[in-house]
Amino acid sequence: MLQTVATPGSLSETHALLARLEKPRIMAGGTSVMPTLNAGTDEFTSLVSLRGAGLAGISIDGGTAVIGAATTLSELADEAALVFLAPALEAIASPTIRNMATVGGNLFVRQPYGDLAACLIALGATATVSDGSSTRIEPVEKLVASRLKSGELVTQVSFTLPAQGSFKFVRPAARR
Repeated sequence: MLQTVATPGSLSETHALLARLEKPRIMAGGTSVMPTLNAGTDEFTSLVSLRGAGLAGISIDGGTAVIGAATTLSELADEAALVFLAPALEAIASPTIRNMATVGGNLFVRQPYGDLAACLIALGATATVSDGSSTRIEPVEKLVASRLKSGELVTQVSFTLPAQGSFKFVRPAARR
């Protein structure tokens, strides 16, 4: 049963809460956490919301995109330099879900979701992972396959922008 909802104001405060709280679950957009919570669960007793932790935002500099893990999919769609991602973002979910779902959350959501993670892998993206005392940069492909250790969280992803017209997204569909 949920006992605590924490809203840290920084990355260091987030790590302190994760270390202190019993059975914490990280939540950014909540699109995968809230259905579990609403159905009733004992998997976690604490929620740590990343919304105010300073992990959102998009920076484009010198042909490289750096995207905060708490950046919503709608925010990605609004960034002109990332227009090549529009077909993938539009395929992910409804506008309501895209307004909540985050880049970091999409890396770890159960399949058949996670189309953005597939795009990031195709782009050769890396993720910055923090454990509170150190950070490391890891290919998104490796991160998605191995998952995070307890107390770790993704703070941002980055990739080199592809040449115009070189990135394509097609969502496969079942044959009738």
